[in-house]
Amino acid sequence: MISLVSVTRENQQLYLEDILEIENASFPSPWNRQAFLQEIANPISHLWAVTIHDTLVGYVCFWIVDKVVQLLNIAVHLNKRGQGMGYRLINEVIEKGISRNVKQVWLEVRVSNQAARGLYKKVGFEEVGLRRLYYTDTHEDAITMSLALPEMMEIKKT
Repeated sequence: MISLVSVTRENQQLYLEDILEIENASFPSPWNRQAFLQEIANPISHLWAVTIHDTLVGYVCFWIVDKVVQLLNIAVHLNKRGQGMGYRLINEVIEKGISRNVKQVWLEVRVSNQAARGLYKKVGFEEVGLRRLYYTDTHEDAITMSLALPEMMEIKKT
């Protein structure tokens, strides 16, 4: 059974180690424990974990500010990639945004991250800009992507 759980101060001990393991395996410059703890404490931030039969397989972190979602971080366990988990997580964020009357979703992605760029395009994001030397660890550029959200409507779950 697939479940989506909001990670909070009260339950973080159940999820944070697995999130950090996925984070460290996924990114050249991973967030540390303190970064995730700051997001958990931030009132505009949402950290969600996706589990399959109580095993954490991915997570997403995003902000909702006014009428905008800023997607900060998303990763899926290496063994679960290509199975639709990332797509599902992004669509859950979009549903949350629509329910809060959000108008846009924004994100930055490494120019070299072709898999993520492909996923975002599949969801409907468009490349709208370039941030030169955005990633200080590698001096790599970031592509800014945006997705316009429809007005509040009923969403069918599949």
